[in-house]
Amino acid sequence: ECSICGSGGNLYWDNPTTFNGISFACGELTWVLSGSRVEEGSEECIQMQTTYYDDCCSGPSALIPDAGNKCEICPSVGKDWYAQVIHLGKPMTCLELDSVLLQKGVFDVSAECEQAVQDYSNQCCYTPPKKPCNLCQSGKQSYSVLDQTVTYNGAETNCYGIYNYLWTRLETEDDACLATQNDLQPQCCYSKCSICQDYQLDQEKLVVHEGVTMACSELENSFMGLNQIMQGSEQCARIQQEHWNDCCYDIPCDLCVSGESEYELLVDQPMLYMGDGRTCGEWSVLLEGELSQSDVCMAVKNDLFSNCCFKPCALCKDAEHSINWNLPLTYDGLASTCLDVYLSLRSERLQEGDDRCQSIRFTVSDECCHKLPTNQCSLCQ
Repeated sequence: ECSICGSGGNLYWDNPTTFNGISFACGELTWVLSGSRVEEGSEECIQMQTTYYDDCCSGPSALIPDAGNKCEICPSVGKDWYAQVIHLGKPMTCLELDSVLLQKGVFDVSAECEQAVQDYSNQCCYTPPKKPCNLCQSGKQSYSVLDQTVTYNGAETNCYGIYNYLWTRLETEDDACLATQNDLQPQCCYSKCSICQDYQLDQEKLVVHEGVTMACSELENSFMGLNQIMQGSEQCARIQQEHWNDCCYDIPCDLCVSGESEYELLVDQPMLYMGDGRTCGEWSVLLEGELSQSDVCMAVKNDLFSNCCFKPCALCKDAEHSINWNLPLTYDGLASTCLDVYLSLRSERLQEGDDRCQSIRFTVSDECCHKLPTNQCSLCQ
């Protein structure tokens, strides 16, 4: 999921910023934007990071004196800003408590801050799960979150609060995660209106909607999300009709792209198709003259994809892991390295999901694969 400050950036939660003409704390803005389900690295994410970096990530705001040494309730772990606490007899969220402490001049390295940490860290702080539970994830499809009041564990709450709790506290495979998804997805999750659907969105193209000038990406991600406009609704159809020509375009057909996944092309694989013998590479070049959503592209991909495209077997179970290429090990009774095993997988054209792929990965991944540290040690730093 997209982070305003990037994977290694520091978010200054109390800094003020403006979104759709409304003032938010940067911490609140991250919660508003989370319902848009924008992926890290996407064009929408990059534009979002560019827009809000100066306000939210470049340092404490000059509009909030002493924000740089504010009291941190959760100095080294995750912060559940929407957890409920009682402060001086008044119920509030941890985010509201954070602002109250700042406004009252409770700063770091003070007795008041130390007491606040003791009183509220159990409710406000958590150790982030490795694979967070997403309330609105169903298989590979991720949906947006509704601003809806529901009953959860016998108490009345809203979908955003449940989404936040699951994301910050539970692993994807936890039984509680799966049970909550099954119970609440119909009430809390929806398919957000997409202007272009299977076509490409022109992120920076400006359009006028309801008298307001905005980029197509802002209309798609912000306006649709804040107004909870559902795919298939009359309002969605009107917006698509009004802005499709300005916001949407097609790209050349790519034989080995399926959904959001890219597969490898077997360039030299011979393929007889409609009486014409060519290699998969030649068929792929011919298809580039068609557009991705054309009938010709879809028909040829449907016929050739399974024979011309494959997803190679990955040596490591997790994409976040790195390979120790030169590590010596024994493989098939021979002295090898992790690089040798990797090249063997490639030469055999083993595909992800094959039994042999899974067997080899089970045998060598613990030796060859390691997770990169979040803050890597630099010898010369």
